[in-house]
Amino acid sequence: RRQRQMCIRDSCRYAYMTEDGKCEIKLTEEEKTWWIDSAKKTVDKIIEKNVDNEGYTFVLSEDYKELQVFANKDGKLSEFQADITNLVYAIEIIQLFSGADDWNVVITVTNTENGVEIAKANCPKEELIIEPEMWDE
Repeated sequence: RRQRQMCIRDSCRYAYMTEDGKCEIKLTEEEKTWWIDSAKKTVDKIIEKNVDNEGYTFVLSEDYKELQVFANKDGKLSEFQADITNLVYAIEIIQLFSGADDWNVVITVTNTENGVEIAKANCPKEELIIEPEMWDE
């Protein structure tokens, strides 16, 4: 294994590239807890800031496996993309650092104007795609 030292937020962690091309990260329990807690704070912050958002809101299952998005076409797309990207990254950290061998989150997007499900994806295996014409279905 090749060893690399990663410096993240003023703390050094060790990562290894395994022979099969995977990345293996060595963390203490304290470091693992810090990563999980930080990711959960990110999730909470994003969900809480969008509770009263008229453009889109998020509902995440307790096991971090299902993310429901309630949105309308008038929501700020750039802000939505940043929030969903940060949520998926945080969910990945929570699941993997909690001991999962693999991670996934099913994202369902529902149009709040008519209640129609316009997109669904099982990330990371599938990409979430929302096209402008989907809002009119």
